[in-house]
Amino acid sequence: MSSSDKDLVLGTGALKPEDVAAAAATSCKVLPSPQGMERADLSRSALAWAARADIPIYGVNRGVGMARQVRIDDYREFAALDEEERSRQFNRNLLLSHCRAIGQPIDRVEVRAAMIVRLNTLLAGGSGISAEAIQLLLAMVNRSLSPIVPGTGSVGVGDLSSLSYIGAAMMGVGHIQIEDGTVLPADEALRRASLPILRPVGRDAMALMSSNALSAGQGCLLLEAARTVLAAGNITYAMSLEALNGNVAPLLEIAGITRPFMHYTDILAQLRDILDGSYLWRPSPERYLQDPLSFRTAPLMHAVCAESIDRLGKNLSVQINSIEDNPSIVTCRADDVSEHLRPYFGGGDDHLFGGAIPTAYFDPLPWVLDIQSMAVAFAHLSNASMQRAGRLINTHFTKIDMLARQPTASAFGFAKICNVLQAQIAASLQPLSTLVQPSAGDIEDVGNHAPTIVRRAAQAMDDVLRMLSVELVVADSLITARRDDQPGLSLGRGSAELHQSIRDLLSKSPDPRPGTAIDRIYDALKAGKLDNAQH
Repeated sequence: MSSSDKDLVLGTGALKPEDVAAAAATSCKVLPSPQGMERADLSRSALAWAARADIPIYGVNRGVGMARQVRIDDYREFAALDEEERSRQFNRNLLLSHCRAIGQPIDRVEVRAAMIVRLNTLLAGGSGISAEAIQLLLAMVNRSLSPIVPGTGSVGVGDLSSLSYIGAAMMGVGHIQIEDGTVLPADEALRRASLPILRPVGRDAMALMSSNALSAGQGCLLLEAARTVLAAGNITYAMSLEALNGNVAPLLEIAGITRPFMHYTDILAQLRDILDGSYLWRPSPERYLQDPLSFRTAPLMHAVCAESIDRLGKNLSVQINSIEDNPSIVTCRADDVSEHLRPYFGGGDDHLFGGAIPTAYFDPLPWVLDIQSMAVAFAHLSNASMQRAGRLINTHFTKIDMLARQPTASAFGFAKICNVLQAQIAASLQPLSTLVQPSAGDIEDVGNHAPTIVRRAAQAMDDVLRMLSVELVVADSLITARRDDQPGLSLGRGSAELHQSIRDLLSKSPDPRPGTAIDRIYDALKAGKLDNAQH
């Protein structure tokens, strides 16, 4: 983000997933960098040079899918049209014919994230998109115009069935949600915003829809959610350790030195910081020598989650800053056009040639598998959270009889909630990326279901946060009981702050229903209202 945190400059090659997530959730403006616009202009020139030389270009002078060998000039419906009008009609037909997604609309924040990601990859060059199309897409983002995009349709090797709805809306077809949340016919929304209706030309249709911008944008939002959940997981685990009167030996620095797994040392340091000043660092004759595994293995488990976040972030950063077009529209110096490249290039000016190189840049498999791996890691975190909550209501482990202090339902009713949440999380772990049947006349015979995998992982991450909220309710109750029995019992720096925040949150409008406390804590965690304690 810029220093003002109001504008996001695109096309620098340095866009971060967290930038996308922040910009998508706000009304900040996006600006194209000069070098990004220069690359877009150059790719447009390259497209013209290659087309002029009659280089076969998929989706420009040739059809797509099963019609990939058919010249556009041979389409009977275009026979009476001049070259420019023929291109415009073909582009319009291409966008509308791909509007095949169905179901409930995607959240406007996700649509906005997709638009921002696609703008950034367009500014990487390689698309050949027209100046009119890229300027309209920029204007729509900056005026908070979000096309209505159905949620089911993409198998992940290009989100064409979904992103085509954005292109259609730019042509005035379909619906657009404006800044105040009102949904209007697309042409009316554009008119109200004093924006032109696009008449796509050249490679505009393919540039607008042949991309993984939807799943990548959703991935950026998922990544931020995962960071929130891991931070919540750290502070929740620390509070549960205090609720248990647990053994802090697994947090000692020597553990990270002895087993230097990635992020392990960092997680151990964070947990020691949260518990700085806690009574747990003092010996206690009532403390068990070894605690249940859900307590002892948690730091390493959280380190694995941190590693999965890190790996996904790196691969998503590559995705959102790279050319993803097929074909890729490129320029090459005349002297560098080798024998292998010559079939794809046409003459330009004295120094540059323009080419259209068929690619597989639409395959997001590296980070799709990262998301599946991350979901598994957080499922382990969630299971440990469920187990800790169960141990905390067991007098054998805590030496505190919670049944004598509150209704039975409050102490034991959480087990059913936890079982439902963990079952839902487990259901999201199916490796869908291998379950793709051929389409487009058996040409598109692999895929990865990127949007579905991201969506299911996002739901799982939400369920993990709810699981942690259950554990927090239980841990907070135990800590309150301990402090009632031992006035002045010292908590850690972070856990003391969170304990007080929870007490304040739940006392504002007391509610005898246990589920309400869970929901309130969940809402506070998700909204970042407990961030100071978490960090």
